[in-house]
Amino acid sequence: MLLVAGIATTTTGLVIRFKPLIFGGMSFFIFSIASTFVTNEYLALVVSAAIICGYLVPGYLLRATKE
Repeated sequence: MLLVAGIATTTTGLVIRFKPLIFGGMSFFIFSIASTFVTNEYLALVVSAAIICGYLVPGYLLRATKE
């Protein structure tokens, strides 16, 4: 799931040429690799950290640049 989100986020960042969104997509790739080494007890924390770094932070930065 994180890998697919990383591909989509990175592609979107490349299309609109917005560097924080590209870095957010790359963070999804990093968290998808990290999730293979984490036990199931902590997997929800890894996924939530990936969503914060990959979607929320670039989204707020994108909204701030539009206003």
